[in-house]
Amino acid sequence: MRALTATFVFVLGFSLFVCAQEEALRNRPGLSLRETFDLYIDCIDATDLEGMMSTVTGGPEFVFLTTSGSIIDSVEGYHQFHVEWIAEKGWEITFEILAVHDGTDLGFVLSRYHYEGLTPDGEPYSSDSYFTLIFHREDGMWKAIQDQITPIRTGQ
Repeated sequence: MRALTATFVFVLGFSLFVCAQEEALRNRPGLSLRETFDLYIDCIDATDLEGMMSTVTGGPEFVFLTTSGSIIDSVEGYHQFHVEWIAEKGWEITFEILAVHDGTDLGFVLSRYHYEGLTPDGEPYSSDSYFTLIFHREDGMWKAIQDQITPIRTGQ
């Protein structure tokens, strides 16, 4: 009986820990703009697409300006882009926040990122870009409504 009780306590504790970890990677009311951005980045680092998408508007409209200059103009397209990107192997990304503007209903975070990955041929490459997420308030939470990535050109 003592072993059964110890097993139950362990399983219960572990389940609560897992639930707490899952909740920690989901947007929720009360987070500041900076905390929401940090959550977005933490989810990318953890390759947690659903957690990342919890920081994105629940509406169908979204504007994503990619590094190649393409426009993706829907939440569904943004989600699919990230499904494909997160599935890639051998990438690493680091962020440096440059500015945070926390307004009443709108805000943005401007950051710079360094990306290292592999080409389709398996050759390593790296790039640096400015990364801006624009947020609005939705259901008591900050939700991204636009993502703009601008490559940083060096030597020009």
